[in-house]
Amino acid sequence: MEIVPLPVHEDPRGALVELCRNAWLEPDEPVQWNAITNRSGVLRGVHWHNHHVDFISPVHGSSLVAAVDLRIDSPTEGRSEVIELEAAAPRAIVIPAGVAHGFYSARESVVMYGVSAYWDPDDELGVRWDDPALGIPWPPEAASAVISDRDASFPTLAESGPRLRWNPG
Repeated sequence: MEIVPLPVHEDPRGALVELCRNAWLEPDEPVQWNAITNRSGVLRGVHWHNHHVDFISPVHGSSLVAAVDLRIDSPTEGRSEVIELEAAAPRAIVIPAGVAHGFYSARESVVMYGVSAYWDPDDELGVRWDDPALGIPWPPEAASAVISDRDASFPTLAESGPRLRWNPG
């Protein structure tokens, strides 16, 4: 996982934030950009992809982004981290293939994200957001978050084992 500080160019009218440059993401430049709007108290995930990289930055509000490295034999295998991304302090996060991730937005937010491969339902994998095996230190209010039926029905990490197909080669 990599944090990318985003250049901000301010003048009396406001600011322009550079959200992404292909050079920051080579060789995994986004081929598709998406926007997620979150209502207050929404938790999305935890998802992972075996075949694409995510480039994530909020453009309104803030979100906690949790990530857990599920890549077998990765130097950071099993490590989890929670990072707060705020539109007011522009940064982006690059999430490699094989790293599970989820978002919690205590307040309304808009998050832009680019992906390095087009959406493929077979590469939309998930694990229960509250599985203790992930080691994600969600804030206490996440326990009452709004979660989709799909995300709430994800299996535990132990039950997901056969779907962990990430291959660095």
